[in-house]
Amino acid sequence: MDYLVKDAVAALEVIDLRFPGRKLGLIGHSEGALVSLRVAALRSGTAPLDALFLLAPPTQDFDEVLKYQFHDYPLRFLREKYDQNRDGLLSGDETSALNETGLPALSILGVNWRSLDQDQDGALSLETDLVPAYAAGLLQIKELVNTTMKPWYDSIKALPDFPELAQAVKNTPVHDYQGLKDPQVDGALAPAASNNFRNLKALRLFPEYGHGFAPLEGVHGEVKTSGRFQDTVLKQLVQDLADSFRPV
Repeated sequence: MDYLVKDAVAALEVIDLRFPGRKLGLIGHSEGALVSLRVAALRSGTAPLDALFLLAPPTQDFDEVLKYQFHDYPLRFLREKYDQNRDGLLSGDETSALNETGLPALSILGVNWRSLDQDQDGALSLETDLVPAYAAGLLQIKELVNTTMKPWYDSIKALPDFPELAQAVKNTPVHDYQGLKDPQVDGALAPAASNNFRNLKALRLFPEYGHGFAPLEGVHGEVKTSGRFQDTVLKQLVQDLADSFRPV
């Protein structure tokens, strides 16, 4: 994370030298939004950015982000999309759908739903079968990021919490964009989190889009997608850019 911040700071310094007096801003998506926040905060005292555009910024502690991605969101998704009769059990056609889609988040760890069917009756209980399975899967993910991905994980964990990051941006107008069907970061937290910005210009919420500002794919929307960003999002972003950098 630190080298990304340093690279962005250096790039802006070069632009300052080559194009003195021009308006400057940053667009950051996901982890890039955190980088943009850090850069904007570093420039707040001497050369504030003229605008900041944050797309799907993570607003929770990173361990909470992992819990949302690999525990809370997939369990909620299974309840909403697969448990059609809302009885707390997946059975019949509900488990048949899992043969095609796999278990959200757990399939990447090689977990098949049949291995969780302790009674071998073709049914899964959300509470007694799936909640413990997702808790175990989350532990595997945490072990992975604390070993193979430890330098990256530590750099994210070293960041101040989101309210402190947001409040450190003192003089720059902020545009905040969030999809509300986001499997990566909890979009429901965006309105409260955006209150931490000293100069929030706009909060843009997109109810039907995921982390890549596009509809989720798959039979039930179980496939996370990285885009392509939908035209409605791009048009809004372009309009906000034009308004922010229009000559006076």
